[in-house]
Parts: sequence; structure tokens; C-alpha cells
Amino acid sequence: MNYLDINKLQFIQNEDECLNLIYDNKEYKAIKLYYCFPLKEPSKYISVRYGEDETELGVIETIASLNENNRKIVMDSLNFRYFIPEVTKIYHHSYQRPAHVFDMETTAGRKKITVIDIVWRIFKTPDGCIMVQDVDENYYLFKTYLEHPDKYIKLLKNYL
Repeated sequence: MNYLDINKLQFIQNEDECLNLIYDNKEYKAIKLYYCFPLKEPSKYISVRYGEDETELGVIETIASLNENNRKIVMDSLNFRYFIPEVTKIYHHSYQRPAHVFDMETTAGRKKITVIDIVWRIFKTPDGCIMVQDVDENYYLFKTYLEHPDKYIKLLKNYL
């Protein structure tokens, strides 16, 4: 793994919301940040990529090692990319082979999502929650699903 020297980098958040980086006196435009291990190490190993083919420049070993300004920019960018609303209620669930359709309330408002091949798109997180990925590659979080009063949420355990 190619670790970036945090003393040689400076993130720049442009007014057009484009994230740039100056690293070792060279500017990289429209960079993208990705967790390498989002569930196991969410504050470590951040991949920094640039260009249309998303060439990896290197990896930031830990967010905590960044200065305050860089840390804020990195966290804001990752929080936007990995926005995962929590599901609070499922109003309706239907199965139309091979798709599961959910009409649900989330912390981001009411959503209707489709999940194809649910056994491959549902998984348990290390902290005991459930995450589901829809056909648009968005993720949804179900906390305390076994104790949840919603019967549809409790039934998700059958797909794990």
C-alpha cells in the first residue's frame, strides 16, 4: 500500500464542490476519497483517487493524523459519499421475483426502493446492524432490527 505523507498534502474544497489536492507541490483536480475498509476501519485507510479512470494516488493511513482543516474536508467528503439513511419503518414490502420492493420511512424521508437478489445485498455490520443495498447502489441501515417494533424489519433476519 502506498501511504501518503500527510505533511505534503493540502485538500482544497472549491466553491463548485469539487475537491482538489495539492500533494508534494503538484495539484490534482476533482479527486475522490474512498474508504478501503468502510465497515471494519471507518477512520483508517482512505484511498485518494484522481482522473477519469480514478487512478489511486495513495492512501491516508488514518484520518486522525490529518491537520484540523484537512480532517474536516476529508470527513465532509466521506460523509457525503457514504450517506446511509437509517430505516425507521417499512410501510409495505412486496416480492416480485427476483426483486423485493420496500416502501419505507428513513431519516432522509420516505423512500421506495428495489432490492434484487436480497441474499447478496443484505449483510450484518460489525456492530450488529443490518445494511441493505438497492438497485441504485444506495445503502440503507437498519439498527436494532431484532428488537424493532416493525414486523417487516424483524423479518429481514431471514435473509442474512
